[in-house]
Amino acid sequence: MSAPGFVFAVCGGAEHLDRLDRALAFLAAFSRRPATVVTKRMGLTGSGNSAATSNYYATFEFPDRSREEFTLRGPDYGLLAEGDEGTLTTQGTRFHGFQRGAVIQDSAAPGPQPFPRA
Repeated sequence: MSAPGFVFAVCGGAEHLDRLDRALAFLAAFSRRPATVVTKRMGLTGSGNSAATSNYYATFEFPDRSREEFTLRGPDYGLLAEGDEGTLTTQGTRFHGFQRGAVIQDSAAPGPQPFPRA
């Protein structure tokens, strides 16, 4: 007798896969890792009569020499400089922050803390 199984299928284009990736990132654990900012880049999207949108990216290198690129908000992008060393906080594929100069050992970080109730 075989065990019951579960099949998950995704139908649709890249937009659906992007939404799935973002949804799965919310389920991932937070992690804090020492990292160095290797490079930054910016891209613009939009064409014709549509409004232009700026997209910001930064690539981080970890002590094991692996690299990952994350999408950032404009203010976070503006505070980074190539060569910065510190602690990167992520949740799956989502960037949550970079603290310059505060190098720590790899660890699981606690998730966002709730606001105190009055």
